[in-house]
Order: sequence, then C-alpha cells, then structure tokens
Amino acid sequence: MTPVLLLDAEPATAEKVRRGLAIDDLAVDVCSRAGDALTQLAAREYACVVTELALPDLRDGLVARVVARVVAEWPGLPVIILTGRDQVAAATAAHRAAVYDVCAKPVDVSALALAIRRAIERRTLQAEVTRLRRLVEQIGTPASEGGRGETLEAVERRHILEVMATHRGNKAAAAAVLGVDRKTLYRKLLRYSTET
Repeated sequence: MTPVLLLDAEPATAEKVRRGLAIDDLAVDVCSRAGDALTQLAAREYACVVTELALPDLRDGLVARVVARVVAEWPGLPVIILTGRDQVAAATAAHRAAVYDVCAKPVDVSALALAIRRAIERRTLQAEVTRLRRLVEQIGTPASEGGRGETLEAVERRHILEVMATHRGNKAAAAAVLGVDRKTLYRKLLRYSTET
C-alpha cells in the first residue's frame, strides 16, 4: 500500500478518509496536530500529504507556513489541502505554499483518492524527467566540453547496471523492466563482467 499522511483534527472525518482510501490501496497515517505530522514525516517516507487548513495547535494562517516547510524540507512531496472554508482563500494559500491541489470538505473520498493518485503520478514523472534531462545533458555534451561523450553501448551498460541495482540483482525483474529476455540480460552482464 502507498503511504499517505493525513492531518485532520476531526476524528470522524479522518477515519472516513482512512477507510475510504484503504480501498484504493492507500495506507493512511492520521495526525491531528501539525507538530506530530512533522515528526511522522521525518520518521517515514510518504507519497503524499493531505492536510486541512484548521489544526488545533496552529492559529489561523500558520498551516500555510507548515505546508511551506513540508514543501521546502521534502521537495517534490505533493501536498493536498482540505478545506471547508472560503475556496478563494484556500486556493490563494495553496498557491503561495505551492501545494498540488485543494479539495473541499465534506470530503468526497473518491475525488480525494483521484487527486492523490494524480499527485503521486506527477511526482514520479517529474523525477523521471529530471533524471532523463541530466542523462541527456551528460550524453549530449562531448567529452572535450566536459560531458561524458559516451557511446550508446556505454549508456546501455550503465542503464542495465542501474536497473539491476534497483532490483537488487534480481535478473528476472530487471529483464522485465528492460524489456529483454533473461538470456539477453545474462549475456550482456557476462560481457560487462569480462570488460572490467
């Protein structure tokens, strides 16, 4: 299950959201205080944070500061704001804090689940785009200009070894991700081991 952190001071709402999102394979940890949420974020990796605007340990307006802190300390972590207040004020606070989305209360759990999935997908895609941009910059710049100036074979080798590392040496899983059969992967890994 994908871990999500929910900050909501209303136990009934929090439980409704937690149960509803579990159906969508989202594991929700609930905090009712901002300080507890920051502790949770430091202790566990979450895919998304969902918070209401009014929390008991913060005066009006300070939730935006907490959200800004989350965005600064955990770059790329999507934050969704729940609010029953004036939507214009919520949207303004959200824009200032660079949150992913704003959802109205009472919570439509299906709409919230969709917003969370979109936020997580966007985060994943942004990370992949960043990785690919770096790779293109390194490959596209000739070695004489400070780039890698790599051959296609060298790029392939590095990519295969990265996928192998990601899958902790599981050749079947790596072959599936790479879109090659296991024999091809074994042959390439054997060739790489003899080259070093």
